[in-house]
Amino acid sequence: MIWADFFGRGGGLLKALPADRKTTMHPFVQGGLSLGNLPHRAALLAEMHLMPPAPVAEQREVMSLIESAPLHGIGVGYVDAHLIASVLLTASGTLWTNDKRLEVVADRLGIAFKPA
Repeated sequence: MIWADFFGRGGGLLKALPADRKTTMHPFVQGGLSLGNLPHRAALLAEMHLMPPAPVAEQREVMSLIESAPLHGIGVGYVDAHLIASVLLTASGTLWTNDKRLEVVADRLGIAFKPA
């Protein structure tokens, strides 16, 4: 998960994000991170709260995407499918990940973020 890279840097989560991009936080990612052992927990949670939320796809949208993309049998999980759907619901949205399987799918769908 790309967020783990930021936690090791120190100096604040929001400062590490690309300044010229609108970075959103998916509620599933925020919830998952909040269950972990975060360094500087209170500060990181506060910073994540400041980020605009990514749209959450409805169940029927995700299930339709799983079939149409297709996403089944390729090693991505249900939360990954939600993240992909969320990006597809966002105009000019891209997915920034260091998960290799998820990155392959995002690249295939034309939504992979490519850092400069």
